[in-house]
Amino acid sequence: MSAPPPQGGDTRPLDSLTVDEVCRLLAFLELHKFVSQFREEGFNGDALAAATDQDLQDVGMKIGANRTRLLNRVKEFVANGVPAKAIGRCPEPWCPFLAAPTPPSPLHVI
Repeated sequence: MSAPPPQGGDTRPLDSLTVDEVCRLLAFLELHKFVSQFREEGFNGDALAAATDQDLQDVGMKIGANRTRLLNRVKEFVANGVPAKAIGRCPEPWCPFLAAPTPPSPLHVI
């Protein structure tokens, strides 16, 4: 059973996040282009909390500045928890794992 989504000003320990929540966190941090790689590798919060620079390179983060920025934020999240707003609903349009709503079919009157 997964943890309930955080509300308001709540925080969650980084190592408790699911893969989906890590993906939403990446989108929140404007690292949305890495979501599919992290999902494919099954990066959950525990894996992210323990990630090294080499781990991030292995998952496809080639630019050092992106890795450094993420590792610095990971340190903050380990110390202070992950804010609810960072793992809530994914900011659109970056959410490749949220299904687009199906438009209603037009009614044809005969």
